[in-house]
Amino acid sequence: MKEATREVIKHALTLRGGRSRPDKSLPFIFSLLDKAVGETILDVGCGRGTIGQAVNAEYGEKFLIDAVDVWPAYYSEDMLEWYDNVYYDNFLKSYQKYSAYDIYLFIDVLEHFCHDDAVKIVNYCKGCGMVIASIPNAPKHWEQSKSFEDVNEYEEHKCNWSNEEIELTLGLKLIGEKDAIGVFSNILE
Repeated sequence: MKEATREVIKHALTLRGGRSRPDKSLPFIFSLLDKAVGETILDVGCGRGTIGQAVNAEYGEKFLIDAVDVWPAYYSEDMLEWYDNVYYDNFLKSYQKYSAYDIYLFIDVLEHFCHDDAVKIVNYCKGCGMVIASIPNAPKHWEQSKSFEDVNEYEEHKCNWSNEEIELTLGLKLIGEKDAIGVFSNILE
């Protein structure tokens, strides 16, 4: 991992009060992106853009990286330094208009959808390209309610997934796991 990427992770840890999930999942995500065929990435549920910033720091201009998030209060102009485009849209209602990407990142996102919606979205994106998802799979990660001053209802965890259920229901294979954060993909290393 490049030094610039380590700095991004360090900054993310600061923002999250020392609790960061990207530092657990990024090595697995990068191992998949190292072998990925394609040039376009959609970071679904980008939040404040930590994953896009880390991918940009690690790969430079190898990928065109766009982002979509439902919560516009996370936006800052700095995000345009590492994303080519940032869209604020309800992906659940509009996912079919995002069919032009080679790689879809769902990093700590699928647990925020109900089960049937996650299945529908992932299956659609698998039909378009590579899906990479990281999902917390331990009970301690499941109790999360609204955040952002208790007004962001989209931060609530709605669905609990086991590794086996992700593989059977979503058709994604476990690539690696650290501290109860699993990274899955439909394209194996």
